[in-house]
Amino acid sequence: MLIKYQGPRNRVFLEVSYQLKIMVEQAAETLEKKSHRYNGLHDNQSFKNWASDSRGLLWIRGKPGAGKSTLLKYALDDTTMAVRVSGRNDLIISFFFHGRGHELQKTKKGLCRSLLHQLLSKSPGAFSSLIDTYVERKKTIGKVDQEWEWDENELWGFLEGALPKILISFSVVLFVDALDECDEEVSISLVNDFLTLLEAQGKGSNGFRICFSCRHYPILEPEYRFNSGLIISVEDENSADIQNYVEKRLSDPPPDHRDYVSLIVSRARGIFLWAHLVVKKVLHLRSRKKGRPEIEQEIEKIPQDLYKLYRRLFEELEERPQTLKLIQWICFSKEPLSSSEIQWAMAINPDHRHNTLQECRNAVGFIGDDDIDGRIKVLSCGLAEVQSNKKTVQFIHQSVMDFFTTTGLAVLAEKSMSADQISIEANYCIARSCIQYIAMEEFAKKHDEIVADFPLLKYAVLAWVQHAEKAEGIATAEYILDLFGSPSKRLLERWEFLRWGMTKEA
Repeated sequence: MLIKYQGPRNRVFLEVSYQLKIMVEQAAETLEKKSHRYNGLHDNQSFKNWASDSRGLLWIRGKPGAGKSTLLKYALDDTTMAVRVSGRNDLIISFFFHGRGHELQKTKKGLCRSLLHQLLSKSPGAFSSLIDTYVERKKTIGKVDQEWEWDENELWGFLEGALPKILISFSVVLFVDALDECDEEVSISLVNDFLTLLEAQGKGSNGFRICFSCRHYPILEPEYRFNSGLIISVEDENSADIQNYVEKRLSDPPPDHRDYVSLIVSRARGIFLWAHLVVKKVLHLRSRKKGRPEIEQEIEKIPQDLYKLYRRLFEELEERPQTLKLIQWICFSKEPLSSSEIQWAMAINPDHRHNTLQECRNAVGFIGDDDIDGRIKVLSCGLAEVQSNKKTVQFIHQSVMDFFTTTGLAVLAEKSMSADQISIEANYCIARSCIQYIAMEEFAKKHDEIVADFPLLKYAVLAWVQHAEKAEGIATAEYILDLFGSPSKRLLERWEFLRWGMTKEA
């Protein structure tokens, strides 16, 4: 059955557009807003050549923390402004992978849904097969994301089939940030797929340009296709921008203090994040009235390697158990949690079983509503924060996540553990906390009376099983039954009732 497009207010068109829109806003919010700008972009020959060509590929690559996302955002804004000023008929589309975000923010399916949504409103006639498929399945199967789901390869096929039709009327500029934050095999496959699309566009079509950002490894291996196109190596280009940033943050230090500005810039080696963290340290030292020699000595002591810097931040940590718990939840929760959810995740201690949430609230160490945001910063040494837009708790950079899931959590636990062991132990602790939370007496009520009042409940009910499955070798069936109060089935029945109500609502 063919559905004729009848304009942007057509009901079927709006339904398809809305379904694809899910998660697009969240994906767009993953690009952190930085306090510095990349001033040298217009002078960069690779960018100028790419921007002036009708088709081509630009790589923005660099070390972790160098400022790749910031530069890509600047290139996106610059391209958008250029199109607006020139009046050209260009479609500018973008996707930002986010390794610390929701599932659709770090998968091929999320990318396809986002790009299809952006293109559908501009060129709906190119997506007749997508609309036909949606209508047919809704009629024969039911609602999307409930009775059926889009397959990522199917969505890619719609995108691949629509692009040549779109290029008849429009030029397209695509920006994809942080390829390294999705699965390695997926990222390599996506690069191959996009380059195939780029190479397939003939001279009769309008322009098609792509800009990728990623780390040097593993995406840009010596394979010829991945090294094709123009390249900007961020850490080789941004020393002047780092200097401007440092000078601005330090607010014109006294003449005898200015030497450490150049010291920070030289030791940063093009890594914006390193400079940012060191500036925070310098500001702290200045607030304590430390002199220039002491500040310079401290800067010299700070490791230039980001991982070693992160490790140093936690060497003298006083609240190690609390920090360990916080970092485990941020690293291994199935999705980013709100500060309210983290508040109760921190309050639950399976080794000291309280019977009610009020007992937890009265316990020593409970973090109050007004204090949770600040405590997250203190316990994480400034490496985690509450995102202002969604109030979710996330690390300030993907490299922080990488550090903790490889070695950092073992350092906090003061154990020798592999990355797999770190994951198993963290998931085990989270599963226990979830079950303990469900056991609280407040949840003996009916489901619909309590979910809205207790922010961690839905996560605990729906996620503990997956955490237990990932804790293989520790969370045995016998142990789980013991947590549920075996041989009594009362708690198990409560969990089943809560889960049924939540899945029914979804």
